[in-house]
Amino acid sequence: MKKDYYKILGVEKNASSDDIKKAFRKLAGQHHPDRGGDEVKFKELNEAYQILSNGQKRAEYDTYGQTFGGGNSRGFSAGGGPNSGFDFSGFEGFGQNDGFSGVNIDLESIFGDFFGRGNRRTRRGKDISIDVEIPFEDSAFGASRTVVVTKQSSCIACKGSGATPGTKTINCNKCGGKGTMKEARGTFFGTVTVEALCKECSGTGKRPESACKACSGSGVARRNEEINIDIPPGIEDGEMIRLAGMGEYVGNATPGDMYIKIHVRKHSIFRREGSDIHMDLPVKITDALLGATYKVPSLEGEEISLTVPEGTTHGTMLRVKERGIVMSKGRRGSIVVKVLINMPNKLSKQAKDLITKLRQEGL
Repeated sequence: MKKDYYKILGVEKNASSDDIKKAFRKLAGQHHPDRGGDEVKFKELNEAYQILSNGQKRAEYDTYGQTFGGGNSRGFSAGGGPNSGFDFSGFEGFGQNDGFSGVNIDLESIFGDFFGRGNRRTRRGKDISIDVEIPFEDSAFGASRTVVVTKQSSCIACKGSGATPGTKTINCNKCGGKGTMKEARGTFFGTVTVEALCKECSGTGKRPESACKACSGSGVARRNEEINIDIPPGIEDGEMIRLAGMGEYVGNATPGDMYIKIHVRKHSIFRREGSDIHMDLPVKITDALLGATYKVPSLEGEEISLTVPEGTTHGTMLRVKERGIVMSKGRRGSIVVKVLINMPNKLSKQAKDLITKLRQEGL
C-alpha cells in the first residue's frame, strides 16, 4: 500500500519546501529516539522528508506513487549477477514463455524482505542529537554557532582509512575484493542464495596492508569535534536543525546525521506570536486622554518613537510594522504594543475637583 507522505508530515499536497522542512523539524524533535521518541515513527518521518524535500523524487511520487532513483529500472538476471543480488537457479525460463515477456518485474521489491535485501545495504553511523540554547534576538535574525561535540569521528592519523599513513590497501582476503559474500538462507520458498555485505571489509572489498596504530585499523576514533551551525532567522523554540553526515562516523560507511534542538531564551520584555513580537506599555491616564509620544524598545537595541493617539483606551493594540521576527523571503513581523492605562491610587483635591467638573460635563 502506498504511504501518504504528506499525511505523515501533516502537510497539504501543495505545501512549499519551507512548510515541509518546518513540519519535519517539529515532528522529528518530538519523535527522535534519543529523546524518548518512537523510532519507527521517526524513521517514517525521515523517509517522508527525504522524498518530499527532493524535487525530482517528489514529482515522481506525486505522479506514480513511488520514486525511481533517476528513472533506471532495477532489472534482475536469471542467474543472479550484480543487478539482482540473488541466485535464481531453476528460474531461467521466467519471463520467456510464461506470458510475461517484455515486462520488467521488480522481484527485489516483492521478495526483498524474505531474501535479506537489507543485508546488502552499506552500514550507516548513528544519528546524534544535541540541545542548543540561543538568545531571543538570534531566533529573530538568525545566527551562527560553533559547538564542541564528543563523538565517533574519523581517525585524524589515518584520515579514516584505517591504514598506516604511507601504506597501501589490499584486497580483502575474506571476500576476495568483491565486498560481498554469497550466503545460503532458508525461506518458505526453499534455500535461496543471497549476496550479503562482507563484514570483514564493510563492503569495500579492501583492507589496510598495515593497520593504523592510533585506531587499530578501524578508521574511527572518539574525539571532540567543532561543529558549525547556521541558525535560520525565524526559528522557533523546540525546532530541530538537521546536519546531514555530521553524526557518528563508521569506517568505510555513511556517517549518521546530527539533529540540533533549539531552545530560545525568554525575553525580558517581548513575547513571540508567529512573526510578531508583543509587549505591554504602561501609559498615564492623562496621556491616554490627550495623546502622547512614548519610547519603546526594539530587537536591534535602539528605541522607537511610538505615538499614543488622543483618546486611547485600555487594551488598545498599537503596531510598529517591519520590526518583528525576520521570516522567509525577507519579510518581517511587527512589534505589537498593548496599552495598559495606569490608574492613580490617590488623587489630590485639585485633581478631584477637575474630575468632578468632567463628570458634570458628562465625560
